Formats: sequence, structure tokens, C-alpha cells
Amino acid sequence: RRLFLSGIMYPVLTLGMKPDKKLQEHACTILRNLSQHPDNCRDLVGEDGRALKMLFHLSRHASDAGVQKLSVEAQLQLASCRDNQHYFGDAEVLEVFYHLAYADDLQLNRLAARAISTLSCNHSLKTQLLAAGMVDVLIRLCTSSDLEVQGLASKAIANLTQEQSPNARVPDDLSIRRESTGGSWDGGSSGA
Repeated sequence: RRLFLSGIMYPVLTLGMKPDKKLQEHACTILRNLSQHPDNCRDLVGEDGRALKMLFHLSRHASDAGVQKLSVEAQLQLASCRDNQHYFGDAEVLEVFYHLAYADDLQLNRLAARAISTLSCNHSLKTQLLAAGMVDVLIRLCTSSDLEVQGLASKAIANLTQEQSPNARVPDDLSIRRESTGGSWDGGSSGA
């Protein structure tokens, strides 16, 4: 927290926008690490979203896949703070996750699935996710050979199809709860 309070943001953002791969990696890593402190998570974004804008830019335009991964990891950390999630409803930002889901890199697919799953828990982003074609992306991710990607994608679909209160969401463990179906597997009917 002391580093954040000491004014590290301007130099970090400046480094992140330089065309050097190592400087971009360091900037993303610093933002990811700083965002792990709960008090920093909201403050890092600030009122103008500069830190996220830099990360969004790098996840789209960085020529190195490693920089893209670090950028998305930092975005995920910042997206875990509900106060920051409204920044992720922009069509250009969602397009990044769309492209990552179709990449030939399992780590990028996992990051895309994790990002979409995290954002799908926010009821106010549901319309933007649907409009951006995320259901097609999630269906593709459900066909992945990777169980983690499948689980995250199916959780996101469940969240997107849920029409309950804005605070309702699918449990993290995706377990089937017998009590939610009235004690039977057929939705509570007695079968008669």
C-alpha cells in the first residue's frame, strides 16, 4: 500500500505505454501485484480508469503473448472489485476476451473464461455480455478439452441465463444442490 500511496502510478503507466516488452511486463506485474491489496483495487483504477485503459490497450495491441497474459491477469484482479466492473462492459473491452477465447493458447483461453465468468456475476453487465456475443464464445469454450475452461464457461452461461435478483449468482463450486429442487432430481415434482 505504501508504494501506491507514494505516487508510483504515473511512472508505472508511463512504462506500460512504452514499446518495450520488458517494460510492459513490469508495468502489468506491478499493477497486478498492487491490486491484490483490497484498498488499492478501487484506487488503482481511479476516477478516469487510466490503469485499466493501459491494460486494455496492452491486452489488445501488445505483440507479445506474455504481455497480453499479464495484462489480462491484472484486469481480472481489478475486476474482482465490484466497483471497477462497470469499466468492463465496453464493447471494445469485451472484444479482447472474445479474441482471447479463440486464441490457440490454453492459458489465454483460461483467462478469457475466467474474465467472462467473473463479469457474468454482475447483473448490470449481463446485457453488454449478451450483446457482445459472449454466449457464442462461452459455447465454444464449453467444448474445450480443458476442464477448467469448461467449468468457467458453464458457470458464466448459468449466470447469464439466471433471471433472479441482481445479487443472485451460481455457487463457486457449481455443485447441484438437492434442496434447491425440492429434494428430487426432477425439479421437485413427485413423478406422479
